[in-house]
Amino acid sequence: ADLFVLADLWNQPSLNNWFPYSDINRIVGGQKYITFDAGYSTICNQNYLACNLVYHGCQDCFCRGPRQDFLQKFYCSAVANIFLSPLHAQTIQKAIDLELKNIIYLKPTIDTTIFYNKNLERTIDLLYVGVICQAKGVHLLAQRAKEFANIVFIGDNIWDGQLPGQYLGKILDKTVISDYYNRSKSFWGLCSWPEPFGLTSAEASLCGCKVLSNDKLG
Repeated sequence: ADLFVLADLWNQPSLNNWFPYSDINRIVGGQKYITFDAGYSTICNQNYLACNLVYHGCQDCFCRGPRQDFLQKFYCSAVANIFLSPLHAQTIQKAIDLELKNIIYLKPTIDTTIFYNKNLERTIDLLYVGVICQAKGVHLLAQRAKEFANIVFIGDNIWDGQLPGQYLGKILDKTVISDYYNRSKSFWGLCSWPEPFGLTSAEASLCGCKVLSNDKLG
């Protein structure tokens, strides 16, 4: 091949269903390739970057010990490294302790014919869309729930706490999600982990929501 694309090499954290190291080393050792990460599965064997790069000897960490040398070579030898946002790239670079020069940011793909401000009446005080878990800051939302008259949650719920609002489950129809954005005054984007790219926050913003965010939202 003229060019390999090495994307999310370890993107099944709990299954350990990975490409053989021999194949990866063969490509990294002498072929042209680009890297792409949709999250942090290359440096962490958990679904989310739970440690926030505060290393405590976690066995799920790929960016410490012998694999760190491999990861430095993996990113440094690439023709280009594609990330979702500057925060995403900064987090990876901090994890592998190496500054990268050949960085490209992937432009977000949001259908603006679906996600736009429809000027609907906004009757929902606060909306959350996405996987409902601690990494997404749901526990922080629960602490501040009294600040909002009504809260609506949409998405897969893997959080072990009690949701302080109406839970609608997972909705796949984007036009329905857009209507909920348009009926909401504010959107929850206060993450606990460095979110590579806050897709739902961007969608909500396009629909006229006030996005509550912090410096962990890429």
